[in-house]
Amino acid sequence: MTNLLIWTEVILHLIVFIMLVIAVSFIILDSIRNIDNGNISILTLVSNALLLLVIKEVIWTVLRFFRKEKFSLSPFIYVGVISGIREILFLSIQKTVEKGNELNITLEMLINAFVVFLLVGAYYIFKKARISAGEDS
Repeated sequence: MTNLLIWTEVILHLIVFIMLVIAVSFIILDSIRNIDNGNISILTLVSNALLLLVIKEVIWTVLRFFRKEKFSLSPFIYVGVISGIREILFLSIQKTVEKGNELNITLEMLINAFVVFLLVGAYYIFKKARISAGEDS
C-alpha cells in the first residue's frame, strides 16, 4: 500500500511538472504573439513576467521533490510576495480606470501591501532562524 501511495505521489508531481511547463510555454507564446500584434500593454507584460516567476518557483519545488531534497518554505514566501505585488499592480490600474470604486480598490491595495510586508517579515525571520541553526549561510 505504501508503494502505491509513493508512486501516486510521484505521478502527480510529474503531471504537475508537465502542466506547469506547458503553462509557461503558453504564457510566453501569448506574450510574443500579442507584442507582434501591438495588443499588449506594459502592465500585461509585467504581469506575465511575474506570473512566470510564480510558476518557476513552483517548478523548482516539484524538482526538489524529485531530487529528494528537503522541503523549503522560501519558494512559497516568494510566490506570496510576487502574487501580492502583481495584485497591487492590477489594482492600481483598475483604480485609474474605474473612478467610482476607488475606496474599495484602495483598501484592497493596502491589504495586499500589508500581506506583502508580513511575508517579507516572515522571510526575514525564517532566514535568521536558518542561519542560527547553521542550515544557511
